Amino acid sequence: MIFRTDAFESFPSYSDPSYTAVSTNIRYYKQIPNSVIIDGVDLQHFNPNSQRPKMLSASIDASSVSCDAAFNSQAVIRKTKTEVTMANGSKRKVLEDTNNSANDFVKQAALPRGFQQ
Repeated sequence: MIFRTDAFESFPSYSDPSYTAVSTNIRYYKQIPNSVIIDGVDLQHFNPNSQRPKMLSASIDASSVSCDAAFNSQAVIRKTKTEVTMANGSKRKVLEDTNNSANDFVKQAALPRGFQQ
């Protein structure tokens, strides 16, 4: 997710619920309020039998997206909406952003710094 705030340190921290009470290496994570979130992608771990709830509210991302399997070199990449020619002749890609990950992303082979193929 992308967010903007000057009050990050004041946000509450919560322990990772996957750790038990006897764990010695408990991780803590900040809870970011929806009011400071600019955009987010609800990227879920692949598990066909999972009943895991969405992590982001529908106002930030209406659905979620995941890869088809673990360790398959697959990535989710934002779709290109259009390509604009700039005044200097260079081209700039405008990416899809409907706040619905199922519509905004495609699954393909991982391509660092790449775009939808």
